[in-house]
Amino acid sequence: MSPPIVTRRSAQQAKIQTRAMASKSKTGTPGAPTAAGGSAGGISSSSGSISGGFNAADPRKTNKPSAALLEAKRRARNNMLKNQGCGSQESVTDIFQNAVNSKSMVRKPTALIYDESMSQHCCLWDKEHYECPERFTRVLERCRELNLTERCLELPSRSATKDEILRLHTEEHFERLKETSGIRDDERMEELSSRYDSIYIHPSTFELSLLASGSTIELVDHLVTGKAQNGMAIIRPPGHHAMKAEYNGYCFFNNVALATQHALDVHKLQRILIIDYDVHHGQGTQRFFYNDPRVVYFSIHRFEHGSFWPHLHESDYHAIGSEAGTGYNFNVPLNATGMTNGDYLAIFQQLLLPVALEFQPELIIVSAGYDAALGCPEGEMEVTPACYPHLLNPLLRLADARVAVVLEGGYCLDSLAEGAALTLRSLLGDPCPPLVETVPLPRAELAQALLSCIAVHRPHWRCLQLQQTYDCAELQGSG
Repeated sequence: MSPPIVTRRSAQQAKIQTRAMASKSKTGTPGAPTAAGGSAGGISSSSGSISGGFNAADPRKTNKPSAALLEAKRRARNNMLKNQGCGSQESVTDIFQNAVNSKSMVRKPTALIYDESMSQHCCLWDKEHYECPERFTRVLERCRELNLTERCLELPSRSATKDEILRLHTEEHFERLKETSGIRDDERMEELSSRYDSIYIHPSTFELSLLASGSTIELVDHLVTGKAQNGMAIIRPPGHHAMKAEYNGYCFFNNVALATQHALDVHKLQRILIIDYDVHHGQGTQRFFYNDPRVVYFSIHRFEHGSFWPHLHESDYHAIGSEAGTGYNFNVPLNATGMTNGDYLAIFQQLLLPVALEFQPELIIVSAGYDAALGCPEGEMEVTPACYPHLLNPLLRLADARVAVVLEGGYCLDSLAEGAALTLRSLLGDPCPPLVETVPLPRAELAQALLSCIAVHRPHWRCLQLQQTYDCAELQGSG
């Protein structure tokens, strides 16, 4: 006997009948009478109909949803609408909004501030001193040779007020330097200078230090108020070693720290990133903001396990801030000389940029020392001048491009002038010069310092929690 032929219509009817039987068995009353002696929900062979009100001749007539089910659906829908109305739903951020906004952005000018009188500051008893007026004049000459100054918005320099200086420095610190103004006794000046670590005082030092700090504040004012896109302060004396009540390391007033505090107090900024790539640790700047979570201080400096000036334990990677500022202080100590472009690029790409992207600064200030550049007798590093624009360029994508570059150290005049001029050219929007030499891989000493820094900051930054951990000894062995 051949098997029965199953048509599509009969299969559909069978499927409907099965569902109806299952529904009836769940809702039927136990012990209820059955049709034709069958069980509840059974099929009557004589009539061809399914008990429970289903008509096999018209499969569209199924059981209606119960009143309880309809009420449950109504309540669920009302609850959903109520939750949406009270804002309990998590808001969704459009990740492309910044790109959309950039279409309507107009690039503002690059500001430049300096004062020719800054060349007066010099050491009267040592004509060969590294911190010489030519550091200032050669940088300006190179910028003019490349026709950069004429493309900038040149700002008039100004002196900082006493109140602006006293935001961070003590009144005694201010008055002590003021008393040296105009003194023409070289021996007395040398004796006064010898009381401090690595400074010299000139009769013009007080006025020029005020001018350097005030000009840095003026530059920051123009960036924060939207009068300029970014800018550079070519100034001296430098400032990042100056402490609350002590002159130190060619520095008298801390230009970058004072401008940062001004932005916090006057403009009410809440997130400022300071990047210090001078080859000496800017311990003065670090101390001012060590407890402040509004400021990330990021320093790359020669350390050599404390044997290099300023010989401070606090210059090592473990100094990450304290109290509310814990995790906001970064030191990348370089424990060997001869660091190259590859080492500095690795620091920026592996640590600085991820942290900067997470921090989302409103303003970036760069303490730009060029003493890690090739040929500098103090730094003994091998960073080429062409590398500095490559370090700066990614920062221009942050903080609405509000980046202030402030001159610090640098004592090989050729490398200093070229590095500073290329930095200004990058601020103007010119492409980075090619790195002609092959960029070497980071050295083992750099890898160890970088991984140590990542390890101590990992608990405080989400971007660092994805970093794998490595055994530095294994890395050194594989190299």
